[in-house]
This record gives sequence, structure tokens and C-alpha cells, in this order.
Amino acid sequence: ARTAMDLGRGRSLPDALVAMDGAARCLLASRLANSERALRLGTAPESALAEVHTELRDAYAEVWSWPGTRVLRHALDLLDPRSESPFESWSRGYLLQSGLPAFEVNAPLRGASGRLYYGDFVWRRARVVGEADGMAKYGLTALDQRRALQRQRAREDDLAADGWRTVRWATGDSASALTSRVRHALAQARVTA
Repeated sequence: ARTAMDLGRGRSLPDALVAMDGAARCLLASRLANSERALRLGTAPESALAEVHTELRDAYAEVWSWPGTRVLRHALDLLDPRSESPFESWSRGYLLQSGLPAFEVNAPLRGASGRLYYGDFVWRRARVVGEADGMAKYGLTALDQRRALQRQRAREDDLAADGWRTVRWATGDSASALTSRVRHALAQARVTA
């Protein structure tokens, strides 16, 4: 918890969320077996989540008067341990700052086949899914990368067949690029809805 404060202090909100979300996930894992699964399924006990928030707020209380801590207070209010990677946390920070409509984090949705998927960011009413694509998920070998891309295409086709529009961005894309892509997809959804 204290390391998150040190890492987030004096940073932008998206960068502070990387530290806060990561700390929250680690703290939850120390309290709850299978915490990753519980977060994914929405079954993490409220008491465990409250303990994590309390520990982070206590760490903030130790540094609140130091320079660069105003962003920490804001990040504490917005932290979400469901963000599964630093890139998702960073992306969420920029999406929150952009004034875009509210979204769900790592939310379940079904494709036309009935298969269950999870979207990094889901705007359910607009039927838009935002995906923060870090490169690690594609694997290290050419074969792993080809298989991952095939699975990604099949998933995207299944969702599109049920009316979902997928917006992707990758590490290296700017914050303005990701927010403008999402804004465009949401505007298109309103036009075609």
C-alpha cells in the first residue's frame, strides 16, 4: 500500500491508477485465495475489498500532506482491482478523464453463439467493447501469436454477429488516439441505433 503511494505521488491520474490498481490486486490476493477468479466473476467478498480500501487509505493518511499527493486522493476514489494489467489501468485513467460515458470494467458479455467473453471496457447500451491490447497476451512464438490472433478474430466475429462493435488500442498508442477511437465508436453506435 505504501509503495503504491510512493509510485503514484506526483504522477498523472492514469499513472497513479496503475500503482493503485496493482496494489489493490496484490492486497486482495494476500487475503483471498483465487482472488483473480473472484474479481472476474464478481464474487470477491465486500469485506475483503473494504479491507483493501482501508489499507490503501491508511497508507494515504501517512503521506497526504506531502507534495504531489492530491492525485493519490483522486486515484483512491477511482481505483478498481478488476483492471487486469497496468495498461488497462492506464487506459481507464484516460477514459475517465476524457468525459466519455460510464463503462464497466472487465464485464461479461455474450456473442451470437452464446459463448461468454469478458470485455476490458464495456459500454453496454451502445454495444461497444474497448480492448486494451498489451503485447504479452499474444505470446512469444510465431505459432502462439498466430493462434492468439485467430482466437481474437473468432471472438470479435462472434460479438459482431450479436451487434457488438469492438474498439482496440495497443501499447504505444497515445491517450488521445484511444479516447478518439472510443468516442467515434460510441457516436457510430448512436447513429446506427
